[in-house]
Amino acid sequence: MSTDEPYTDDNGDLTPAGMAYAKRAKARIQASRDPGERPRRAYFCTEDAVTDDGGFIACLATENVAGYQVLSGNGAHAKPWVWGTNMLDAQRVCDEQNRADFNLTPEEATAIINSSKADQFANDPDDTEGE
Repeated sequence: MSTDEPYTDDNGDLTPAGMAYAKRAKARIQASRDPGERPRRAYFCTEDAVTDDGGFIACLATENVAGYQVLSGNGAHAKPWVWGTNMLDAQRVCDEQNRADFNLTPEEATAIINSSKADQFANDPDDTEGE
């Protein structure tokens, strides 16, 4: 299978490459549910990750790891994971996916996201606030 094969066809349906990618992604999500294997992760949306037409792109934070990953797709034909056109809708989808993919409550997800932000700012040499 060619690596530049599109994940969706002209109708938006998954191609064989898209199906294979989805299967690998699902396996990675399932593996991430085992807390002994890797740190906890949580989805969130931010004003810093918005498409040109106003769609909120899902982001992924890892507990106690600085920064986050914007789920903007991978490959020539990939599209970002847009989870709403306003913050309220996007956050609702994040809450649903955090529960479905990681078995997290909104409070647990917020703690993971905050730990990522705290670690990011603790390691930021340009952060002179409060000095």
